[in-house]
Amino acid sequence: MKNINVKVFLGAISILFFSSCEKWIDTDLNNDPNNPEKVNYNLVLPTIEAGLAYQYGGDLSRPVAIWMQQFSGVGNQPIAFDVYNFTQSDVNNVWVWGMYAGPMMDLKRMIVSAKADGSHHYLGVAQVLMAFSVATMTDLFGDIPFSEAWEDGNLTPKYDTQEAIYDSLFKMLDDAIVNLGQAQSLYSPSSDDIIYGGDLDKWTKAAYTLKARLALHLAKVKSDAYQTALDAIANGFADNSDDMSVPFGTNQNEWNPAYQYFLVDRPYDIVMGAFFVETLRSDPRFNLYVDTAGAWQDPSYGYGANPGQADGFAYPGSSFISPNSSVTFISYAEAKFVEAEAALATDKARAANAYNDAVSAAFAKYGLTAPASLTSETAGTISLDKIIMQKYIALFMNPETFTDYRRTGFPQLTPPSNALTLDKKMPRRWPYPTSERLYNTKNFEPYENTTISTRVWWDKE
Repeated sequence: MKNINVKVFLGAISILFFSSCEKWIDTDLNNDPNNPEKVNYNLVLPTIEAGLAYQYGGDLSRPVAIWMQQFSGVGNQPIAFDVYNFTQSDVNNVWVWGMYAGPMMDLKRMIVSAKADGSHHYLGVAQVLMAFSVATMTDLFGDIPFSEAWEDGNLTPKYDTQEAIYDSLFKMLDDAIVNLGQAQSLYSPSSDDIIYGGDLDKWTKAAYTLKARLALHLAKVKSDAYQTALDAIANGFADNSDDMSVPFGTNQNEWNPAYQYFLVDRPYDIVMGAFFVETLRSDPRFNLYVDTAGAWQDPSYGYGANPGQADGFAYPGSSFISPNSSVTFISYAEAKFVEAEAALATDKARAANAYNDAVSAAFAKYGLTAPASLTSETAGTISLDKIIMQKYIALFMNPETFTDYRRTGFPQLTPPSNALTLDKKMPRRWPYPTSERLYNTKNFEPYENTTISTRVWWDKE
């Protein structure tokens, strides 16, 4: 035993002196074991997925749902959001810590590592999630840092144009589809993947469906947008089991973000919006979306609050704000609504059939059967407003509804009379965060006069 110890000691001394005569201190001492430079894929993937869902179902969704009048702010900060008083400080945390330094940084590291070691399947999954994340951010903010955003040592990344970002996202999704289809991969996801359990076919469908969503966004700036969407959707989701959703749990550290906000952290700050409630008034899903029997329901108030008035008191139904409610990124119902809109101009019969399937899927997701009155559209009756209105209901609390509104003008919402935008109209984007103004000043300068009324690239009049 002593001989072995001596050999180990002498070997260590030899390494110390002969590997680098100038290195007297082990630089690995500077590595924080609690923040390793490289984490095993099976440890970091579920963290990314849960973290992204927490942002998408939380700070990224609530202000949008208020503007889209699914919700109404009646207390503290949300009162201001209700009248479009939405500032740089309101988005700083979700920009810096929620997205850029959180899931997006981890995704960038995973992409670099997976490319280097030939883990094609993890690479494909990371590319889909990164495309989803970047698309969410650019659709809210417009031009954002992307190509230089996660470079080591670069604390002032340039802003890429939204057009260039979209080009990159389509390529990223095409690359993801190739990587997910590779026969060989050093490592592959399995139970660590809390979205699809390592099912690569479903990830491939998600990539195609996301590509269709993004193509639809460009309908006013790209002549082939609808066809691109239809080509992609043909390989996308096939039923509700394909939904790209993140589950949450009943343990305190696993709670759904909406549940935490509504029932734990900030009760009574946000309630159901009057427009959304009245839209559902004769819909069989009314009691699914609106809690009419909760302990917080005061019969003297209406179920929904009008924007800027704080005159309602109902909460969403338990399907959406329970501890274990899932957060859905993209759904089969959305895929069929995308198909319906993309086909509307050239094939109204296809559009009607896709719409009927979308509504049926939206009901079936919650164990309900859609009534014939909502699933009997024909080539002669289908219209864009019907498609977007039902999509607006199906995508409750999803930021995509704000994108649809800006693209189509539906649903037709009336801004509050005390709106604080200069034109008294609905905002068109989110403001840039305080951190960009203070710490990325040079690159931020071209955008310093951008307001929430400034349209993003694809949002043409």
